[in-house]
Amino acid sequence: MIVVDLGNTNIVIGFFDKSKLKKILRFETKKFKFNKILILNIQKELKKYKFNKNYQLIILGSVVPRKNIEIKKIATNINWKIIDIKGSNIILPLKIKFYPHNHIGADRIANSVAAINYYSKNCIIVDFGTATTFDIIKNETYIGGVITPGIELSNIILGQYAAKLKKIKIKKIKNIIGRNTLEAMQSGFYWGYTALIEGILKKIITKERNYKPVIIFTGGLASTYSNELNYKIIEDDKLTLRGLYHIGLSNVKS
Repeated sequence: MIVVDLGNTNIVIGFFDKSKLKKILRFETKKFKFNKILILNIQKELKKYKFNKNYQLIILGSVVPRKNIEIKKIATNINWKIIDIKGSNIILPLKIKFYPHNHIGADRIANSVAAINYYSKNCIIVDFGTATTFDIIKNETYIGGVITPGIELSNIILGQYAAKLKKIKIKKIKNIIGRNTLEAMQSGFYWGYTALIEGILKKIITKERNYKPVIIFTGGLASTYSNELNYKIIEDDKLTLRGLYHIGLSNVKS
């Protein structure tokens, strides 16, 4: 089974042999186009495994619909069936209390499915992507979430619109008080977002009585922020791919 996480920044293609993730290919979304080299790379990977015909599927989780056509070209070229997890006939192994359902991003659905299958029926997933999102699972049910500006996106925008500020490398900084502009910005991005994440987690857990969730971080900057919080954090950088795989299993005809 091939799974495709088509995000705003990157397209990640994962190759699953049974339940094991064997290979990951990563591309920049804005530059991604169907071409012969891409197909050769995919065919090279496919030759390594013997897929049951029922599992010759491409599971697509996309938040950039205009790029879906490129994935459909791949499916046509290798003669595999494509399943879009936002499609009308999709079977989702997830209860959802969020309206309308189709407004939930495909990546957030996949993350939620993976969290339940691998970790707990009660989870909060923090995904450090183009947006920093919080998804709340309670008793195996998706009950809602929080969307905040993405850390790297904020970094880029600040560099573009503030004449005397430039995009910086985001990293942990020891002191809260910056002694120069660079340190002040690093402090803002590190300690500012640490406080934001901690504050939102605390409010969610306090509001939902008798709620003891497993907290999962995924996405590019997960490891930067996971050690400073007053909560035990699990990092899983393959969470979305794992979730897409489990959605695929729910839609396989035996």
